[in-house]
Amino acid sequence: MNTRTVVASLMSGLVLVLAGLALGGIDPEPFHRLINKLDSVENVLDAVDDQLKEILVVPPEPVHPTDPCKLVNKLNAMADKLWNQNDRVEDVIEAVPPDPCQEFLDALNKVGDEASSIAERADRATPPDPCTPEFEKAVDAVRSAAQEIVYTVDSYRHLG
Repeated sequence: MNTRTVVASLMSGLVLVLAGLALGGIDPEPFHRLINKLDSVENVLDAVDDQLKEILVVPPEPVHPTDPCKLVNKLNAMADKLWNQNDRVEDVIEAVPPDPCQEFLDALNKVGDEASSIAERADRATPPDPCTPEFEKAVDAVRSAAQEIVYTVDSYRHLG
């Protein structure tokens, strides 16, 4: 064989190997996208939990008392965030292929645990003085939304 034939054969082989890698289905794991969504949900839940710590567990002691109306608005915004996250968890659960990997189950459990922590924190809330009925309704809304995430996660756990 001459040099050209050998080089052409090697180049063809290299092209076939590279094409095989590119087209051969180096596909991301089917759960990778879903795990990323759950991690994103967990990040939002962490942020809500941190905000609740500031409002409910360790009330800030500013020079001027906090406006109860502002606290109610913050709590209502948190409840809305939690309802949105529940929708995202439901979407993830609907997209789960059969036989989920352990990493997916771990991510789902973290979301459920974080939502449970938020619901418990809302249960132990010490309302500011003076407490308004609107404040209590807002805390209940946060608790309900967090508890719904727990129910959503638990419903998947019972299916598996």
